[in-house]
Amino acid sequence: MNERELIAFELGFDTAMYGQCVPEDATGLFCDGYRTGKRQYPHPKQTNRYILKWLQIRRGALCRDKRVDERITPEYLEQIDLDRCPVTLEPLTHSTGRDTDWSIDRCNNLRGYMPGNLVIMSTRANKAKSDLAFAEIVANGKCDEDAEGLSPEEWQRMADVVAPAERLADGEPPAQFLLGESYVPGQPYGLQAQVQAALFFGLLLYRQTKDDDGSIGQIYAATLTNKDSRRTFDKMMQDMVRRIVHQGRNWDYWSLKRPLRLFVEFWVTLTPSMRETIGLEIGFDVTAVDAERFRSSAPDNGLRPTH
Repeated sequence: MNERELIAFELGFDTAMYGQCVPEDATGLFCDGYRTGKRQYPHPKQTNRYILKWLQIRRGALCRDKRVDERITPEYLEQIDLDRCPVTLEPLTHSTGRDTDWSIDRCNNLRGYMPGNLVIMSTRANKAKSDLAFAEIVANGKCDEDAEGLSPEEWQRMADVVAPAERLADGEPPAQFLLGESYVPGQPYGLQAQVQAALFFGLLLYRQTKDDDGSIGQIYAATLTNKDSRRTFDKMMQDMVRRIVHQGRNWDYWSLKRPLRLFVEFWVTLTPSMRETIGLEIGFDVTAVDAERFRSSAPDNGLRPTH
């Protein structure tokens, strides 16, 4: 049994384990796995939309002869889930048949289903993106008229959504600073940018509930052993509270010079072990994608990614 046959067998097994039906185009190995799963799980396991989407992704990948990274799990899909489409800003729906239903898109179609290359968006946004190249997405954002059912502003947000994956495709390291752009869960940002996102979300939560947010406490706890880190962290948080909580700033906070300078002053005081601790504590280690891992899996033909 080769790798592709094993993948089909395991997919059939999991399909039976979760009580789903055999698709019409199922292969023989898929059906063998399905029968094995039915015998072992006469009473199927309980399912949810993340498990169903995970099975759907694997079926689509098998048909396209694409690989699904083992880190793509139902838990990972839940981790990158969104309430609103990052492109259209509409609330996402589920299993309604409308174009607001959630869908999972590969930012770069030359890369497989792997952390850093998947993003959740509405079906409407996904269909509009289709196989467009990144340059075409950017060009649509500069037009004066709608294109493929999306406005220029929506195309600009689309470019922001897929830009981190495109940076990796060009061999560049993950973005280290957000500089005002929206943070999209699951995209390949460097740890510095991820810490920014954790701090920012923590302040937004504080503004809404007036309660301490866990992510802020975890980051602060990692700085307690270093006086300079604690001092610069306090300065940075005082500035964030003033600008975000009291002045109501949004993501453009990180495009301001003083906040970014305060963050850099804080970051350089951290030892490598402190940075590693923070990364683990705030739970971003699953979605982090480093340049070396990408280079080891990049195609050898030197082609630029297309969509």
